[in-house]
Amino acid sequence: FPGQVGYLSASIKTPTEVRSGSILHSEGADIKSDLNSKLSNLTKPMVFAGLYPSSQADYEALRTSLSKLCLNDPSVSNQNDHHPALGAGFRLGFLGLLHMDVFRQRLEQEYDADVILTTPSVPYKVRVIGSENIKKYGGEWIDVTSTAQLPPENITREYQEPRVVGTLLTPDVSLSAIEKLIASRRGEILDRNLLEKQSFADSRILLTIDFPLSEIIVDFYDKLKSLSSGFARFIPLHSFCTMYKFSFNYSDNGWRSADLVRVSQKTW
Repeated sequence: FPGQVGYLSASIKTPTEVRSGSILHSEGADIKSDLNSKLSNLTKPMVFAGLYPSSQADYEALRTSLSKLCLNDPSVSNQNDHHPALGAGFRLGFLGLLHMDVFRQRLEQEYDADVILTTPSVPYKVRVIGSENIKKYGGEWIDVTSTAQLPPENITREYQEPRVVGTLLTPDVSLSAIEKLIASRRGEILDRNLLEKQSFADSRILLTIDFPLSEIIVDFYDKLKSLSSGFARFIPLHSFCTMYKFSFNYSDNGWRSADLVRVSQKTW
């Protein structure tokens, strides 16, 4: 009833057995509609990185800290991972770069964890051929978040990568250099508008750009600020009213086929 508070003892031993938003129901109840509604609202990680303890002796402590923090932030995906040089660790998925940075800070500050976070990467979709292979991987298209998950090259036919769209506000004097940066990152300018010149200020150009997510998650922002002497801003397409606020974000723009090639490296 409204206003009443209760609790349930479910004999849960570890935080990994439950996540925020889980549905409790009586046995035999039909909850398909409620479950589908819940699943449709779940966020999907779009930036992945490896997290490893600075010392392998701290692995168990880090695993416990991660399970507690992920219970508090269910939007983070968490899988066991192993790196040839860094040892046992975890493969984490985040909603974006800011989300990743905040999560790392909380892990260090709240749990006193000393960790190594690898360079972020993005997920890809890979199409496999052959009925046996499709059955083995559970579908024609599979999601890949690390190179270790790539299927053999002889059974793959197509790769897709995530795209993002955003608006870029820049002084017109920096436009030429920024257009070269956009081209070097495989970006496509969808629209451009000259904004009204303000007093004692250069004219500003508002660009709408489509990018591969992988091209902007590492150092694109630093390059952008350097070329524009700190005046250019890359902002969300849906937040035009905040374009004079110093920010860096983007909006999801689906998936697109990409000309990707697997590269293997061997050390002798």
